[in-house]
Amino acid sequence: MQLFKRNQTKTNQLEKLGRWPVRMRLFELVSDYALTAREQPEIFLVHSGRAVVDTKPGRGRQVIATGTAIVLRPGDHLSLVSAQSLAMTSLRFLPEWLSDAWETLLGSPDSVALWGRIFYFTTDKKNDRQPQVFSLEAAAQAATESDLGVIRSELVSNNARGGLTKLSLLKILLHLASAHGRFWRGEHHLKWPAELPALLTIFERTAIQARRMNQRQAASESGIQEEQLSKVIKEGLGMEPMDYLERRRAQHAARQILAGETSAEAIVAHTGFSNASGLDEQMKITFGRSTAEYRADFCG
Repeated sequence: MQLFKRNQTKTNQLEKLGRWPVRMRLFELVSDYALTAREQPEIFLVHSGRAVVDTKPGRGRQVIATGTAIVLRPGDHLSLVSAQSLAMTSLRFLPEWLSDAWETLLGSPDSVALWGRIFYFTTDKKNDRQPQVFSLEAAAQAATESDLGVIRSELVSNNARGGLTKLSLLKILLHLASAHGRFWRGEHHLKWPAELPALLTIFERTAIQARRMNQRQAASESGIQEEQLSKVIKEGLGMEPMDYLERRRAQHAARQILAGETSAEAIVAHTGFSNASGLDEQMKITFGRSTAEYRADFCG
């Protein structure tokens, strides 16, 4: 994929496109380049050329070339060295924008393994913060290239929040999850309690329908004892049941803000918070921003 006109100056080139909830960067690198840690996840696809990436700083390096994908979780750093005409595209996005796609993103072990921690859970290990670097097969690479092209066209047309952009991003995430499942050489699938998927469905339905949580009923529907519910959620997700539910309410609230909803009362009614103050408090816990601050940062 030709991202820029022929690089006559032999210097690194970077082009930025889009606005939240999706931002694209186009790179052509001919020398070392370091990317600072970001608050949002970022994915990369190498189109051509090659470079070396530090997968475990001071302990390991990996060559990247055509068809390599890289996934950075929030807070991850990326350092590229020995770049040789490296052309790649990145997408940085707000996970909460896809909160309504939870069933798709949690629909397979591969997708849960790659995106579960980024989108939903807090079970990251402090000693496992290296970039996720893996390869795509030719068909998956071609499909991802095509979807990147769609997103680029939509961003150029100032349609970052459009349905086509969202669908294309979701397809890319699923392609990456499938490839990650086959080619990632590190620890892969999360060790989930068997009862957890059914519980997540119940919690999600509660958040989407703006209902109060009945833990006794949730336990009964998922086939476990009420006293087991907290243990299953905490073991699988790294947080207490009500903390997880309130986090999901906030993520759905953020999605509504990104969709243009300006009424705090309407958001409260659609997500199940008691009042606007409760919404504000949970937005600060989840995103480090009040409702107004979130809107100002990501809807401007």
